[in-house]
Amino acid sequence: MMMDKHEGQSKTLMEILMNNRNTDYGRRYGFEEIKTVGQFRGRLPVAHYGDYAPLITLMRELGESNIFTSDDTLCYILSFGCGGEARVIPYTQRYMELFGAASAADTPYLYFSPEALIGVGVADSPEEYTLLPYAGFFEFAPIRGGVMDEAGALLPEELEAGGEYGVIVTNCLGFYRYKTDDVVRVSRIEKGVPVISVCRRGEATTDFSGIGENRRFLGTAGKDTPATTARY
Repeated sequence: MMMDKHEGQSKTLMEILMNNRNTDYGRRYGFEEIKTVGQFRGRLPVAHYGDYAPLITLMRELGESNIFTSDDTLCYILSFGCGGEARVIPYTQRYMELFGAASAADTPYLYFSPEALIGVGVADSPEEYTLLPYAGFFEFAPIRGGVMDEAGALLPEELEAGGEYGVIVTNCLGFYRYKTDDVVRVSRIEKGVPVISVCRRGEATTDFSGIGENRRFLGTAGKDTPATTARY
């Protein structure tokens, strides 16, 4: 499941925008009027979890819907980052089906963060991944002097071998130009497609080939179900 350069990414982005054009977020940024990747990147700023937290609270506590995704929320994932910050992430049926399809593929490894499914493992290499073109639209913020240059975010075809980048994702969960905590390194470029490895999450090093964060599933009624451990 190699990425078909930027063509597949553009198609995925436009499908996400059209599916969510009538949400509060979609009307605010004029999703229906966006026809190109450049227009999308010009209209929407890079977002962080803090931008979404109050909106997710409206969804959970007041039952609000159609805020940033048109899909119904099936459950919420409670994720604890390296610094101990709790993040509540809404999961939808569309996303769960996408994740299931990726899990059923003929590969032993998937690369994902709490907010996004990102890549599929390279054969015989548990530490290298290629992007899943249908999982989301990806941008990469260069690391300059230890700081992510969000304003200078690049597209996959603009990455350079050896470079380190913060991962920015737009996906069907309703995250748009959302900066994850992940930092990846481009191992090499194969036929125009970057092969990446995971450097770290936040300021801590994480073994993504082993056990990842502990997460609890929060039911839509607010009931906690037993804790689970996610594998990266």
